[in-house]
Formats: sequence, C-alpha cells, structure tokens
Amino acid sequence: MEFAFSDEQEILAFSSANGWSADDVQATVVAEGDGFVLDATLKHVLDGHGADLLVIAARQPGSTGEAGISLFAVSAERAGIERQMLPTMDQTRRQARIQLKGLYLEADALLGEFGNGWPHLERACNWPASAWLPSKLAARSRCST
Repeated sequence: MEFAFSDEQEILAFSSANGWSADDVQATVVAEGDGFVLDATLKHVLDGHGADLLVIAARQPGSTGEAGISLFAVSAERAGIERQMLPTMDQTRRQARIQLKGLYLEADALLGEFGNGWPHLERACNWPASAWLPSKLAARSRCST
C-alpha cells in the first residue's frame, strides 16, 4: 500500500487512547454481509472536524497488539459519523472527537488486506515528521495484497 498526497484534506483517525502504538487502536470492526461495521470514539483527531476523507484504523474484537488491525477510507460526511471540534490551546493544530456509531462500510472502503493493516499504519506513524503527517495523509492508495 502506498499513500499519496492530494489537495483534499484527508485525516488519519487512529487513536482512541493515549498513544500511537498498535495497542492504542481501539475502534472495532466486524465483517457483516459484503462489508464491515465500525464503532468507536476517536479522540484528539488532528483537523478531524474539517476533513473531507478519513482513514480509520480499526481492529477485530478480541485481537491484540498488531494482529487484526484494518484500514478504511471513508467520506467524513457519511451517515454514522459524528464530528465535534475540541477546544485546544494551539489553534494551528485543531482537534476533533469523531464518533462512529454502527458505521456500515462497503468492502471497497477497505485499504489493503483485512486484519493486516498494522504494517502500513506503523510505516505512516514512523515516517519523518509524522506529527504533521495525519493532516496531509491521503487515502488514495494502491493496495498490494
């Protein structure tokens, strides 16, 4: 999977906890029919209130560590997504809380292989200047499975 940059605002919605490790991925995903259902409260998503597209990391229930993590590209305006801008001291790095409530996604929203998203997410998080990356990371990807 390769990430490309674009003029649209794409945001990496990753952590529900306090860090950027595999164990901090707390959004859940279950396969349902031909698609997937996601649930989560994603806290402190950089520029998440104004994003056009979200790249969401979610894990299968019962999985731990690097196992069971998948990545999904989702329009931020889709039903089932609630966004709330959070007050911050640094107004140049605005944050949002994003809630996913029974968000149904078709199979084509999956980036890469189901349950094998951590290597791609880890690479993005370890990229130089990764503190600024989520505000520019595009969901346009080529998936090699």
